[in-house]
Amino acid sequence: SIIISFISPLEAPLDTFQEYFTIKSKILDPEDTFSSHFNSYLEKLKKTITNINISNIENMSNKNKYIHYSFSPPQSGLIINKEEYIFLKNPNNVFHIEFTSNDDDYKTFKPMINKILSSFRIT
Repeated sequence: SIIISFISPLEAPLDTFQEYFTIKSKILDPEDTFSSHFNSYLEKLKKTITNINISNIENMSNKNKYIHYSFSPPQSGLIINKEEYIFLKNPNNVFHIEFTSNDDDYKTFKPMINKILSSFRIT
């Protein structure tokens, strides 16, 4: 379920993409582990997103994972970058923090996202 989502305003009438930052939460099934959730999530991404390019996967700890990938929606000409930080709060609650931007604006927004994430705490 989505906890909060921030969407950038359109910069011009011809703007084709709005960057967004979203925090989601998921309650794991009792028999599901964080590792199995993460692995099945990766498989789901690979099966559902056409032209996906997973450029970085980090197993930061047994409670913290990171994925960076890009893709190009069919016939759009856009390259979309997505970063996901996945945190385990307790044995059955997972948070997904997602940042999505087009390729042109990714470097502009990345420092701000890093600043948000550096102050993010799960309590």
